[in-house]
Amino acid sequence: MGPALEIEGGVLPRDGLVPIGAFSRGLYFKTRFGQHACSHPMEAMMALLSLIEGGVLEAHPTLRVGLLEAGCGFLPYWLWRLDHVECAQMRGEVRGRVRRPPSEYFRRQCWIALEPGEAMLDRVVTEIGAPRMVFGTDFPHLDHGTGMVDEMMALRGVLGDEALRAILWDSPRGLMGMDARAGRGA
Repeated sequence: MGPALEIEGGVLPRDGLVPIGAFSRGLYFKTRFGQHACSHPMEAMMALLSLIEGGVLEAHPTLRVGLLEAGCGFLPYWLWRLDHVECAQMRGEVRGRVRRPPSEYFRRQCWIALEPGEAMLDRVVTEIGAPRMVFGTDFPHLDHGTGMVDEMMALRGVLGDEALRAILWDSPRGLMGMDARAGRGA
């Protein structure tokens, strides 16, 4: 089945430079407004980078990683930047630990939670692929209202039945290791 790792707005420390919860614990912002706005998406970006740059995904190809509570809108940009800027220009620094484009590690081992009201969600689902996306809710919560499930089901008209089934059923099963075929590929 292989192990699974869930990332909820936490950063894996590396050389003491990026403390866990740097955004949520007030290192950069003193208000809850600033801390909450940055804590989940920015720390998810850094956590994914840490797993890739540190060679964790290369060394553990069966490790399953869930990026949760951060939304998904940042991911196409982040994978593009890691592939076409960082890896293209600085691959030598990580040659032994990063042997493929970062987006390939994501498509092989990672899933990301979406929130139904996200901007350009249909485009993100097309870019990332429904087999790598899950519906994340931890209701009751600051950013998840009582109508969240209804909002998700209303996406059927935008995303289609096949994508909705993947996001609500097949992908979570793949992330949790319940079905080796679920969530494979993009």
